[in-house]
Amino acid sequence: MSIVQFTGPGPLLPYPLSMGVNPSFTSLGTLSNTTDKLSFVGRVHIQGSTGSKDIRKVHFLTGTIVKASASVVQISLQDIDLTAGPVIRPDGVVDQSYTIADTSTEAGWASDTWFTTGNLSSDRTVTHGDLLAIVLEFTTRNGSDTITAKGLTSPSATSAFTSQHQNACLSFLSSVWANVGIICNILLEFSDGTFGSFAMNHPCSAVGSVAYGSTSGTDEYCLEYQLPFAHEVDGIWGLVSPTGGANFDMVLYEGTTVKASVSIDANAVLATGNRHIEVIFPKVPCLANTTYRVAFKPTTANLITLHYFDVAAAGHLSAHTFGTSGVLGSRVDGGAWNAPTATRKPFAGIRMSGVETNLGIGSGTMQNIEGGFTRA
Repeated sequence: MSIVQFTGPGPLLPYPLSMGVNPSFTSLGTLSNTTDKLSFVGRVHIQGSTGSKDIRKVHFLTGTIVKASASVVQISLQDIDLTAGPVIRPDGVVDQSYTIADTSTEAGWASDTWFTTGNLSSDRTVTHGDLLAIVLEFTTRNGSDTITAKGLTSPSATSAFTSQHQNACLSFLSSVWANVGIICNILLEFSDGTFGSFAMNHPCSAVGSVAYGSTSGTDEYCLEYQLPFAHEVDGIWGLVSPTGGANFDMVLYEGTTVKASVSIDANAVLATGNRHIEVIFPKVPCLANTTYRVAFKPTTANLITLHYFDVAAAGHLSAHTFGTSGVLGSRVDGGAWNAPTATRKPFAGIRMSGVETNLGIGSGTMQNIEGGFTRA
């Protein structure tokens, strides 16, 4: 095994989202007539970062849905308009679509629900990196029916970031396309059953948190992960909040063996409330195909809060860094680790200082997935 070192600080996996430190969802806008539209726009990300696949279904999170009447909703795939803009926008030509013929009887069409279309009218072949628009609209609106969809909230301090790349959430209200300035929340399902997304997208069905101290029933939570190659880690991070006097340790484990540990004094954080807290330490070697844990361990009875997100099915984590191995774990009183929650992942990660160079050796070839890695 040979490890090559990154020049300067290595990459964070995953890189912390440009979102609020109190994770939440924001609506793209509310459709209340047939001229209104909502759209997700981005560059298609395919696992392996190369080749082409066929989109068969689309997944997204609804907001407040009113479906008191028999309205008709269309979800369509469209090209990008190259004659108008900015802002970037769909071209208005429906290429492939799924229609909810009667919203009042569509069981899955409900408020604050992870919605999955049926098969589109036809598959759409896309290549990694293609620009694509997904459009929601009424084709028939009756009564007081409304539509909205949600993405992750981006705070005002960083909302410019979400406006300066081609991953965008758009609303067409009062005949004007506008960027909503939130993080896209869309999942693509391909004909082979695998999942993709948009670059710089974050597909999730819910966000939440767990508060605990050293005397809690469960007193240690972690990110579990594996990488299919040897690497070195010199830092870990998490979205965590220590309350007054809530000291804690940030620990990298292999099994129950401590690989590195840094103690956090609650008086030495930037401010009270949630923070992306990163610590660094002398690099430690990590093996391929081995479970490691980035843990947050209170050292007082005062509570710390660790934030996480959920996906609607375990396979959806394949659209995130670490794939389906990146999940929320826990244990009690330093005992054996509990079985992880397969559909839940904390906002946490590692900083790699080096990576194995003979990546062609072994079963398969290396592939990149949203800044993380998986094996073909």
